[in-house]
Amino acid sequence: MRRVPRAGLALALEVGVRALLLGLFLITELLPPFQRVIQPEEMWLYKNPYVESDHVPAKPMFFIAFLSPLILILLAKFFMNADQEDTREACLVAFAGLAFGSFYIAGKLHCFAPGGRGQSWRLCAFLAPLFVAMLIALSRTCDYKHHWQDVLVGSALGLALAYLCYRQHYPPLTDPECHRPHQRKSRLSATERQKLTLSGFSLDV
Repeated sequence: MRRVPRAGLALALEVGVRALLLGLFLITELLPPFQRVIQPEEMWLYKNPYVESDHVPAKPMFFIAFLSPLILILLAKFFMNADQEDTREACLVAFAGLAFGSFYIAGKLHCFAPGGRGQSWRLCAFLAPLFVAMLIALSRTCDYKHHWQDVLVGSALGLALAYLCYRQHYPPLTDPECHRPHQRKSRLSATERQKLTLSGFSLDV
């Protein structure tokens, strides 16, 4: 009987977990919504003008959230020489959305690590996906789809969970090797680690 490689089994488990989470998300989307009785003293919260067309419709919003990180990963692969292992690890976390895209860019460009700090264009690249996410969040209040409290708490939760997912696969953003996933980093020899630390920063990842 042929033995399944450990790396292949781990990848299959990771993909399986994400398929399960996606299935749970789709099931909960189809469930009947929760309904509660609105009391007379809180009616002022819901007296908003009717908006015929959203600034950012729901379907394009989901496409932006899910496809933007994948586009950033492909750009890193073709323009920054990201290897196959890095691309695979990044794709496993891409579901975390635009916030993950910001952390991914920050790691690739060493925005907060030695050799990359003090350069405004790197910081702007890191902030760009977060800026898009902020505009989408603000559009939900402009369209009277959510209260500002919902948007604020949801944004904070999304940012925290995106960073948690990022850190499962990549080191801290202040690490000299923050552009490499954990699995790749753990296989580097002592000589390679010292060379990377002394060399500062390179776009080849």
